[in-house]
Amino acid sequence: MASLTDLQTASLEVDLLQGMNIGKPAPPSATRDALYAHIDIIWELLEHKYIPGPPSPNTLREFNTHFSDVFEIQHAANNTLAPSLIPLNQVNALKSLQYGQKKIDPGVIHLDGFFVDYTQATLARLGLRVWAPKLEDSPLSLYNEACRQVALKTFSQAASTFAYAYLKIDDKYTKDVELLIPAYNHYVHHLQRKRYEKEKKKKAWESKRRQVIVRTRKQNLTDKEFSDQFFTQLTAPYDLTHVIKDPAKDNNDSEEDNGNSEEYIDDLEEDNDDSEEDNDEHFEDAATIHPTEDLS
Repeated sequence: MASLTDLQTASLEVDLLQGMNIGKPAPPSATRDALYAHIDIIWELLEHKYIPGPPSPNTLREFNTHFSDVFEIQHAANNTLAPSLIPLNQVNALKSLQYGQKKIDPGVIHLDGFFVDYTQATLARLGLRVWAPKLEDSPLSLYNEACRQVALKTFSQAASTFAYAYLKIDDKYTKDVELLIPAYNHYVHHLQRKRYEKEKKKKAWESKRRQVIVRTRKQNLTDKEFSDQFFTQLTAPYDLTHVIKDPAKDNNDSEEDNGNSEEYIDDLEEDNDDSEEDNDEHFEDAATIHPTEDLS
């Protein structure tokens, strides 16, 4: 897990990149929107609707054993004849992607099998099973550099086909790396990073809320068990225990319990009346069988 210092350093570097981009030309809105849509597709955000977590430590460890500088990454990403570091069948990215036309926010896009094959082959040459930038790390790290290389390379290739033809983008901008890198950094390491941090805080809050609910339920159960043991030790009849309010029940159950309590009290009063009648009959019978002698 990234430390606070790492997160602060990454945040400062993102702010630095944002400041360096001030005054630089930005890609046309159509090209920018197409790039953002492309990132969402290879990140599989269209299906999940949330930002996936960071790559596994094993993925980072394997990656760092193969690459030591940016030039090695660029060579593997751009050279289609470079060997794959992992078999293609181990690349999980885009396996669930449905081909054909898709309606997304900027407009309509068209994805085919070549788009998927090309993206997966690029990932395999870099040893990546999924496309997942490490947002908690520096945008300038080698791993994040590899993710950026994959995104921009596959975007240029997809734009040269009919994938984003409906978005009416200009091909000359899709290959202008100096123009695309600032837009990429802004979207991934600024906008999506903020969203990722917000989602993390929400998940942490929901986790704490569930813990409180579970702890409260356990406490209520403990109280009920204590009440049962208490009445058992007093050898109280069951009819007394069932009128005790159960703290785990809701208000409706409480109202029903109150009704049962009133019925129980009525039963006690009827039993008492019956007992008095029985006593009267008993005394009358006793007077008949054993008449009281008149001592006068």
